[in-house]
Amino acid sequence: MPTGTDEEVEAAALSLFSSEGCSVTEVLVKLGSKGSMLAQKTLDGVSITRQQVIKAEKVVDTTGAGDCFTAAYAVSLLQGLAPQDCLYRASAAASICVTRMGAMTSLPTQEEVESFLASL
Repeated sequence: MPTGTDEEVEAAALSLFSSEGCSVTEVLVKLGSKGSMLAQKTLDGVSITRQQVIKAEKVVDTTGAGDCFTAAYAVSLLQGLAPQDCLYRASAAASICVTRMGAMTSLPTQEEVESFLASL
């Protein structure tokens, strides 16, 4: 499906909810410099949550930024945070990640993410 506009991204994500034999109830979409979107299937329909990117002071290397975002989102979710808070923390982690070289070496600790968020 095309994903050139916000509407197309949303339609592509929502199409997963109606795929035959698929029990998907949440779709996390990473949009790079455009932020992220979480689509959730609820009893009342569909909920869309968007998070703008937290811009990095200086981008050095984007290797691993998407994986960093996903990992930070998952950790936040497992810690019981609300979806919007998960997206916010994931965006902060990815913002830190792109300021460093490499994939594994650029991953921030939870303490670094907390400190960064406190400085915003």
